[in-house]
Amino acid sequence: MKFRIKLLSNLRQRFRKEYLGELIQKQNDNRVREPRVGEMVLIGDDNKKRLSWPIAKIIELIPSRDGEIRIVRLKTQHGTVIRPVQRIFPLEVQAIANNAKELKEESNSVKCTKPENVLNTNDVIVKKYTSSGRLIKEPKRLDLLNYKCYRFETIPKSQRWDSHPGNNLRMSTHKKKTRKLRGHVSHGHGRVGKHRKHPGGRGNAGGMHHHRINFDKYHPGYFGKVGMRNFHLKKNQKYMPTININKLWSLVSQNQKDNLTEGKAPVIDVVKHGYYKVLGNGTLPDKPIIVKARLFTKLAEKRVKAVGGACILTT
Repeated sequence: MKFRIKLLSNLRQRFRKEYLGELIQKQNDNRVREPRVGEMVLIGDDNKKRLSWPIAKIIELIPSRDGEIRIVRLKTQHGTVIRPVQRIFPLEVQAIANNAKELKEESNSVKCTKPENVLNTNDVIVKKYTSSGRLIKEPKRLDLLNYKCYRFETIPKSQRWDSHPGNNLRMSTHKKKTRKLRGHVSHGHGRVGKHRKHPGGRGNAGGMHHHRINFDKYHPGYFGKVGMRNFHLKKNQKYMPTININKLWSLVSQNQKDNLTEGKAPVIDVVKHGYYKVLGNGTLPDKPIIVKARLFTKLAEKRVKAVGGACILTT
């Protein structure tokens, strides 16, 4: 058990010192060299720790239609599997091969014999463009170990990303002010006041101006009379309190009712009781009655006369 723990610790230390630098560059497409048959490699797996990656042996290189090797067949402890080249990593770190032909295929390079010439010439300025045509910043580090500096070909402007009409867009400047204020704490109203004083005025200010709707709706007549005057006004011209015939006998006092004799009818002046007009709603007892009023409806006059009474107009 102790031997196994010691072996794992030694493997972990060696893994970090020798292999980790190679595995960190796994997203880089410019690999140092192509895989070879019979080479021992590690199979990368994002769901496992790197110490748990399985070891395999390359038994076949499967070329694509264009001749490039993108898939390999591997032999593992449990059988054979097929994995892409991006998922396999050499078990031993290999030295970088200084092959001038390979470097020439990768880019148009300018060879420099001495480091002094590299620093004094204009060939040090490197311009690189991405696949979409965007310019990459100049490198801060040169390959002085191999005394080489690289100059990449520039993409023609017609093929660049910003040459297309739909991609050459400017930043919008027509946004509303509220979009500009997003992310600011006070939103333009200050830290101390916090938008809390009297923006509409104090008290009843603005009743005839910016608060006019509220005053006209809920406080009509607050600022005085409005509209046209009524010249030669006759007051109480339309004042007309009414009473129905079924309420007429309620205006007769109990003494008058007791003193009534046969053949006589009580006289009821509704004007003295505060009524001007007699309406015909209801019924009358079968007793004659004399009613004085300023106005009678046809139905009221008909029912009063039907019981033997009379209707008298007064002023």
